[in-house]
Amino acid sequence: MSLSTVAIGPRGMALLNSTVATLTSGTSYTSAAFDVTPFKQLRVSAYADVASAANGLVVAQSPNTTPNYDKESQFTVNAADVTQGFEVDVIGVRGRIVYTNGGTNQATFRLYVFGVY
Repeated sequence: MSLSTVAIGPRGMALLNSTVATLTSGTSYTSAAFDVTPFKQLRVSAYADVASAANGLVVAQSPNTTPNYDKESQFTVNAADVTQGFEVDVIGVRGRIVYTNGGTNQATFRLYVFGVY
C-alpha cells in the first residue's frame, strides 16, 4: 500500500487506513495490517452517531510481521457531535484497528488512522 503524506505544521502524517462503512449493532470493523515502522505515533480520528462498545476501539500493534498483536490500546468512542481523537506511541512493526459498535445501528461512521512521523 502506498502512503499519502499530509503536512501538518512542522510534522507530517500519512493516512494508513480509513472507513466510512456503517456498522450494525454489535458488529466489528477490522482493518488490514499496516506497517508502523516509519512512525513515532498513531493518531486515530473517530466519529460515530452512536457509542462504540465499551473499549470498542482497539489500536493493536505487533512486534513482528507474523503478526502477533501483543500490545493493545483500548478506548471507548462516545456518541458525539464532534470527532474524537486518540493517540498511541508506536512500539511495534505492524498495526491494525478493530472497532466494535455498541448496541445500536450506526447512521454515520468515520474512522481514520494516521501515522505521525
